[in-house]
Amino acid sequence: MKIYVLSFVLVVSSMLAVRAQAQIVRDLTPEQIREAIAFGAKNKDVWPYRIQEKARWSWPPLIAVYTTPVLRVALAANAAKKRYQVFTEKDVTPDLIAPEIQVFAPSQSLEGAAIANVVTIVLLPHNSKDTSQAIHPTRIIEASQEYKNLLGFSAEGRGLVAVFPIDVWTENNEVHVVFDSGIPSSQGRGKLGGCTDCKSRIYLDKVR
Repeated sequence: MKIYVLSFVLVVSSMLAVRAQAQIVRDLTPEQIREAIAFGAKNKDVWPYRIQEKARWSWPPLIAVYTTPVLRVALAANAAKKRYQVFTEKDVTPDLIAPEIQVFAPSQSLEGAAIANVVTIVLLPHNSKDTSQAIHPTRIIEASQEYKNLLGFSAEGRGLVAVFPIDVWTENNEVHVVFDSGIPSSQGRGKLGGCTDCKSRIYLDKVR
């Protein structure tokens, strides 16, 4: 009986892991590209996915946002719509549909004119404290003002864009965004949740 139970648990766990990872479309078909364009053109606003740990005993801040291939196409179509332009399949560049996750961590405003700049962005296995297990981005760049505007941000200071392969973007991992100064919780200073090495588990519910 124990063998059967263990086998069942392993099978279910594998199915859940595959299902969670499969939510993100890796290689877009022409039909999926058309659907993403239609979604961006139809909606008033399209927003990136948020990276923010769920509130339990504290109030973690929003530390970053990210995009998938589907969402990048929808964002581009939505931005074109706001400029009274038509976005078609011919406008879809290889960068938009590359099989990667783009994480944008903006700088954070502090008291007065102070700003907390982003130092780095990495992934770690969920709840791991072993830095040797860190998954570093394939590339990392400073976010341009155009990129900030596309995602709805206008903060001053140094924000970073980190790029990860889709394959490592699973709910078994968590995102760490490190700032050069401590940032407040989502409820402001004096509330639990502020951090310097800020982290959030990856949640894939309703992510494509």
